Amino acid sequence: MPAGVEPVCIVAQELLSAYGRGVARCADGLLAGPSALRPAAGPGWSTAATAQFAGIIPPNELPVSGVGRFAALLRAGMAGMDMPADAPIYLATTAGAIDELEVAVFAGAEFAGQGGFSRLHGLAAAALGVEPERIQIVSSACASSTAALALAAGAIRRGETECALVVGADIVSEFVLAGFAALMASDPTGAHPFDADRKGVALGEAFAAALLMRGDRAAREGKSCLGVVDGWSLTCDANHLTGPSRDGAPLAEAVRGALDMAGASPVDVAAICAHGTGTVYNDQMEMLAFRRAFGESPRPTFSVKGGMGHVLGAAGLAEVLLALEFLRRGRIPPTVGLRRAADDAAGWVSAEPRPVDSAGVAISTNSGFGGTNAAVALTLASRGLPAPQAKTEPQRVSTVRVAAADAAATPEEAGSLPRNFNRFGPDVRRAYFAVRRALAAAGLASEAGRIGLIACDRAGSERANWAYFADYVNSGRTLARGQMFAYTLPTAIAAECAIACRLTGPLLSVADADGSPRAAEQAARGLLADGLCDAVVLLSTDSAEAHAAAWGAAGSQPKEHP
Repeated sequence: MPAGVEPVCIVAQELLSAYGRGVARCADGLLAGPSALRPAAGPGWSTAATAQFAGIIPPNELPVSGVGRFAALLRAGMAGMDMPADAPIYLATTAGAIDELEVAVFAGAEFAGQGGFSRLHGLAAAALGVEPERIQIVSSACASSTAALALAAGAIRRGETECALVVGADIVSEFVLAGFAALMASDPTGAHPFDADRKGVALGEAFAAALLMRGDRAAREGKSCLGVVDGWSLTCDANHLTGPSRDGAPLAEAVRGALDMAGASPVDVAAICAHGTGTVYNDQMEMLAFRRAFGESPRPTFSVKGGMGHVLGAAGLAEVLLALEFLRRGRIPPTVGLRRAADDAAGWVSAEPRPVDSAGVAISTNSGFGGTNAAVALTLASRGLPAPQAKTEPQRVSTVRVAAADAAATPEEAGSLPRNFNRFGPDVRRAYFAVRRALAAAGLASEAGRIGLIACDRAGSERANWAYFADYVNSGRTLARGQMFAYTLPTAIAAECAIACRLTGPLLSVADADGSPRAAEQAARGLLADGLCDAVVLLSTDSAEAHAAAWGAAGSQPKEHP
């Protein structure tokens, strides 16, 4: 291999999905074509939940239902999975152990963090058999495990670690089923991505895991390289909390960024594993993005969500593993559920399997609430990338604090509050002022483009989760409130700030077991070193105060502001 950067190899993998255990089994099912979606059913689920189709893991692989299912999913997925003692663990999820929250609300219990991220490190550590300190929880809506993969691969490429374990996991729950139904974003007949008559998503559940390792260490240990993570990029639409960009430009930028990092061009792309949820606007946005990235030269494109369902935080990693498997076979699956391609997708997607060049590049894309986008460039063998140019080590350039009372805002700040922010609670307004102050203290414009935003709250959105589900249960479990459901993400408040300030860099949540910002700070340095953004704002709203810190290139003088 030419002198340069060592490849980031996937040397072990696992996938539990509605098709059963294993990447190969899931790939077989998708190539054969029948969907694994079935009428949703769970213990005591409401009509609002059971009126939908979902991709449920078979009971022989995951026999636990109800409370304890998420922990059981982690244990079942990790059974037999290689986990070196020096591998940091990136756990990606959107809802986590939401089954614990459900049973607590049904029992009429008082809120005490049940099912929240503040307890997730301990629960995951017990399920995986490791110390909580080894785990950092990454959440970026439906791009969660793609973002985790990017953080892990970047740490390996920069020499911070030789290996890392990335895990993506989410379960089907009444909590999420009712939420998507309230947003009128689900299709009761199953998902039909890129179809002319598509109506929405069908949810699913999955566990996906990948052990990443530097190529030279993998060779020393005699481990086969199952695929190479060559490039990655993360962007944000800065458009709407639940609605994607209308022109696809931010996702197209992510695709181009992943290809650039991989040293590849659009003509090298053999296949695209699209996010392809089956909603009208997501699929439309993706096709606009692909045309921006690839022009009018369609690349073989497919979505797996009509077969296994939308598996939320596990989607990105599951699709990366499947994209590599299809590249290895030289054949991509049909877009399961496709009946008649929408006009904008014609020539890109197909209801039949198609041959592809195994020597080419596969692109896998994901998008999610808050406007988050992710793209990964994958190959079966290293492309012999040149060593990355040394980048200046970033440093902390400012820290600001905003008092709990709204009166803490200056008249000028209060005047800058976007009109729609008047409908938000004090947490969102405090966060907005904190972000504005952080940007100003760092000498950055309030609308400065390629700036990332990392939420570093240990508790995530657990209070919003409880409020949403308690409201749904107390109302008779007939129809949830879509607006409340939209805020059941750890990135929700940060996303509103990104939208208001038009920050189009990476948007994610990163949490350490002890509640410190160390993992978020490490992620910020990594995003900057990888060139994914020009600055990063760290945001915390855990306490009665909102905290924000902006990170940029070294050389800026640290500034402290009350």
